[in-house]
Amino acid sequence: IGIVKRHAGAQALQKQIARDGLLETLEFRDRIIQVSLSHNYLVTVTTSQCYIYTTRNWNTPNIFDLKDGSVSLVKQAEKHFLLVEANAVYLYSYEGRLICSPKWPGMRPETLNGATISISGDTVAVRDQNDERNVHLFDATSGKPLNDGRPFSHRQEIAEIELDQVGLPNQRKLAIVDKNRDLFIANVRKFGQGGGTAQNSGKIGGMVQSLKWSSDCNMLAAIQESRFTTFLFPAVIFVDRSLLPRTII
Repeated sequence: IGIVKRHAGAQALQKQIARDGLLETLEFRDRIIQVSLSHNYLVTVTTSQCYIYTTRNWNTPNIFDLKDGSVSLVKQAEKHFLLVEANAVYLYSYEGRLICSPKWPGMRPETLNGATISISGDTVAVRDQNDERNVHLFDATSGKPLNDGRPFSHRQEIAEIELDQVGLPNQRKLAIVDKNRDLFIANVRKFGQGGGTAQNSGKIGGMVQSLKWSSDCNMLAAIQESRFTTFLFPAVIFVDRSLLPRTII
C-alpha cells in the first residue's frame, strides 16, 4: 500500500500500482490538512472531519466531526490515535470514539510538534512548554496524570521524546534526546519523591539526530554520529550498564 506524493516519478509509480490492481483513490469533500498511516490504519483529517480507514477496507471509514477544525498533528499507536487541535489534545479510538483529552498547566497545543508529544498503548507524554526540562505523563485510557501529577524532570532542556510501544504499563520507557543531543532512557512510572532522578534514567548514546522505537519489540533505532545504530535492549542499563555495548549494532 502506498501513499503517492507529487514528486518526480510519482506518475510512473501510480501506473505500476494500477497495473497490479492495487490502486485506491480516496476523495473528500473538503481540503486534506493531515494524513497519517500506521498500525494498519489511515487517518485522514480535512478542515471539518476526520476519516479513519482500515487497510483491509477502503470503502466504509469511521468519520467524526472535528471540535475545532484546525488539526496541526496526528500521532498513532496500536489501539488509538491522538489529534492536536488549536485549543486541546484529543485521544480517539480507531472506531472514532473520544477516549480522553489530557490537560496540563500552561498548555499551548498550537506549539506542539512530533518531537514534543508521544503516545503508546497506555501512556501519553508531553514536553512542558514553559520548562523544557520537564515531561508531563498521562494515562491514555483516562487522561489523568501519572505519578501523582509530578512531571519527569531531566537535567537539560529536552529536544525530543518518544515512548516505547510494547510491554506492560509499569515497564513503559521514554527515550529522551536533550539539547546536547544525548540520548537517555527513563522509566516513566517509577519516579522517586522528587520526580525524575538518576536512578530511573540513564544515558545510552550521544550525538543523536533522530530516533524511532520498533512497533513490534522494544528495540530502538537512531542516527548517531552519522551512523545508523540499533539498540537491541536499551533497558539493559537498569540491569547492568556494562552490558550496553554488547547490545548495540
